[in-house]
Amino acid sequence: MADEQLGDEAVLVDDEHIPTPVPVHGAVRLEGRVTTTEEAADFGTYRTVVLVGTEDKQQILAEDLRRVRATILCTGTGPVYIGSEAQCAAVRTGHPEAGGFVLTTGIQLFVGHKQSVWLVPDGSHSATVSIAQERMRT
Repeated sequence: MADEQLGDEAVLVDDEHIPTPVPVHGAVRLEGRVTTTEEAADFGTYRTVVLVGTEDKQQILAEDLRRVRATILCTGTGPVYIGSEAQCAAVRTGHPEAGGFVLTTGIQLFVGHKQSVWLVPDGSHSATVSIAQERMRT
């Protein structure tokens, strides 16, 4: 084994176990079905936001690389707008056509991406928005 110096850090190099490329010939094929089962998430978070209808935009889900899925449900009079911060800001300034997803009463929105999610009410109707999020530990 040899020590190599990189800046202020010493790195231990194992000269005996250096991987070498191996040529591969032919084709690799995968056929048939693979049975899989989904694991339960490691953590869950739950939150309810009660709106009178005139509030400013607010973040309801932060960017989360460990999010498996989230569910957003609107009850009350509604609707509310769900989207990016910029989309919700546009609704707040009188441009509902730029507002992302219009979440009406009784509709569940499933979120499967990792980016942040924002909410803004329509400006005049009350609503209660419930958020459930599933997260993995790693």
